[in-house]
Amino acid sequence: MTKPRIQVNLKTFQRKWRLDRAALTRFVGSAWNGLSRAGVLPRQAAHSELTLVFLNNRQIQWYNARFRGKDTPTDVLSFPVNEITAEESHYLGDILISVEKAAVQADDKGHSLKRELRVLILHGMIHLLGFDHETDSGEMDRLEHKLRLSLLQR
Repeated sequence: MTKPRIQVNLKTFQRKWRLDRAALTRFVGSAWNGLSRAGVLPRQAAHSELTLVFLNNRQIQWYNARFRGKDTPTDVLSFPVNEITAEESHYLGDILISVEKAAVQADDKGHSLKRELRVLILHGMIHLLGFDHETDSGEMDRLEHKLRLSLLQR
């Protein structure tokens, strides 16, 4: 059996923070491998794809108001698609992250922006796989905690 692969489309529409695109892409690959080991990937996940979009607070607030009815900035939004593309790739969906909000959260928690972005990416990826901490019985939180221990101990 082949190891599941993930392609990352990375877009940034904020200008204040410089992002290490290669490091973010590598982290998504590591998280994907962790999700594979946890046994939560869908059958069609042999070759999957997702898009990471980095925004500022004003931009993410628009999406949060439009799609969740909450007119306030948030740290991360996930938009699952879960379709097979013409290229036979499983398109998971889009993860939108406010780098501005992440920077404040990182400072509040006493860790780096790099770590906070990884936390938010992992959280978004789990949502793209259909988990929802607002409606499940703690399943998503347990999975995320387990993966944070293995992926974010550095």
